[in-house]
Amino acid sequence: MSVNVCNSNNIQMVLSKGRPEKKASISFCSSQQPLYAVKNSSFIKNALPVFAFVASMVTAIGYLGGSAGLFYDSYKDNGDSFKNIFSKKNKTSGNQEGVKTINPNTEIGKIGLKFAKIGIAASSAAGFACGLGEGIPMMALGEAINMGAAPVIETPIGTGLFGIGIASVFSGLALDNTPELKLNPYHVMAEEKFSKKVELVAKNMVATAKEISVSIFEIAKNIHKPKFLKENFLHGTPRTVVFQESINKDGKVLISKALRHNKNYLMHAASFTLGLGGIGVVLFSLANNKKAQKGSLYAEEGGFLFDNLGMTKYGLDKLTTGAKGSGISYAVGGVINSGSQFMGLDNKNGRAMQWLGIALVFLGFSADRGKTLKKTLANSKNRGELTDVVREWKVDLSSIVDKNHPEDLKKLLKELKNGSKVTNEKFNNIEKIFTETIGENFQKTEEISNVLNNKLGKEIADNFKPKKIADFEDTKKILKICTKKIFGSENPKPKN
Repeated sequence: MSVNVCNSNNIQMVLSKGRPEKKASISFCSSQQPLYAVKNSSFIKNALPVFAFVASMVTAIGYLGGSAGLFYDSYKDNGDSFKNIFSKKNKTSGNQEGVKTINPNTEIGKIGLKFAKIGIAASSAAGFACGLGEGIPMMALGEAINMGAAPVIETPIGTGLFGIGIASVFSGLALDNTPELKLNPYHVMAEEKFSKKVELVAKNMVATAKEISVSIFEIAKNIHKPKFLKENFLHGTPRTVVFQESINKDGKVLISKALRHNKNYLMHAASFTLGLGGIGVVLFSLANNKKAQKGSLYAEEGGFLFDNLGMTKYGLDKLTTGAKGSGISYAVGGVINSGSQFMGLDNKNGRAMQWLGIALVFLGFSADRGKTLKKTLANSKNRGELTDVVREWKVDLSSIVDKNHPEDLKKLLKELKNGSKVTNEKFNNIEKIFTETIGENFQKTEEISNVLNNKLGKEIADNFKPKKIADFEDTKKILKICTKKIFGSENPKPKN
């Protein structure tokens, strides 16, 4: 077996048609893969990331203008003074008054409100485009709801609709840590009937909603366990390595590995609470029940707090996996938004603080979407062969590295994060045995587990948690259909 090492954070082991070759090769460089000329490039698919990037920038500017306008209005309300501008006292309505409408008194404040409405509409359009382009239907649905909330965002009903929309948006954003729940674009492309495409989208949304319900149950069940809280809410650096088995249309197996954070429980909790609170605000606004309306806003504010803490963690997660630009914006935006919850969202100062935080968050979105745009434009002319994940194995590094030497775990995580050569012999041996075992027993999960148990020992083998993502034969058929649609032939000739 020959090995060519370029980047230890992105390995690919190629096996012929799922069976081991005596001289299988491992390539760590995706750039070495052949490129094929794209014959049928989708205009809509290429346009979506362009639109999403531009709309994200407009959103950031809109929310920033809205924040500045409301802060200016509060400055004038305080007699041209910033004294007590961040105080909640006497600025939030009580339960008997219900949810207040935000009414700027100055021209600049009114202009700021218009900016914010533009920002909300733009953010909704950007998220809708990203939801469709990135396989997150729940995000697209949430942003569609936000579009409806934009014209009346200063009213109680608008506030409730915005909470519902954000709940749906962040239920999708949390899938970054559970990518297997994203809508598979190849499956949608391969379906000829529109009704089947709609069915796939609906099933994905149901699966996402189910994942949120499971997360809420797990939080309730484990909230009293310090280990659960530490691993899922406090750890900044991911401690899980995921080995993924992907195949191409011919059934060749490619094994890749990457660091991944645990499920984002904070965002799931935020989605659940935001949805309940937002629905309550809308329903009790229509029923004109002021007390229940206000109580629902408190629930929505709590959801936003979870959301903002989740966004802060999301930003820190990004930082620990190398995305510094967007990571900082997400993290700082989340912190600022968290502060706005304590000021109340139905007063100018709290809403101004919230909009400032959202502006920073969308700067992070702009950075991420700029990368997506760059990749999409590059793939619109030439791209590598299509591959899809059929199974993955999650491994808890903290369980296989000696607990008496925590510095070894830190060093290993740093090497994996930076893509440098791994010096931990135990990990390298485990990885070697794993890849060799996969080659010998592809698609036989139980046999792989038995071999790992014999070669690595039960204590280590038990940490390999397999999960089937898709059927092997079905995936080959789908990739063949999509290859023909994209490259114009089921067996295109490489350009290099």
